[in-house]
Amino acid sequence: DVVPSLTMTGPDGLAATNVDAHVFRNGGVQVMALQAMTPWGAPGKLGVQLPASGYVYDMRQPGAAQRTAHMDIVLDPIEPTLLAVSAMPLFLR
Repeated sequence: DVVPSLTMTGPDGLAATNVDAHVFRNGGVQVMALQAMTPWGAPGKLGVQLPASGYVYDMRQPGAAQRTAHMDIVLDPIEPTLLAVSAMPLFLR
């Protein structure tokens, strides 16, 4: 079976349909780009569910990773949200 790399839900708890998601893998790191499909149709708060807990880094906001399998994010109507997920903590310079 193929396990989806992430599941997204809107504020109403239903599957988010107005979000474009691109997922890339580089070794043990999964990079996700989440973008509102239209600037005027940004879904606002978005629930992102990963298949397993991992260290999640917001690539636009430097800081410590959050170890989680679920996060709530707010999509920007213009710029994509960029997340990096790893099973192990990453060494960042």
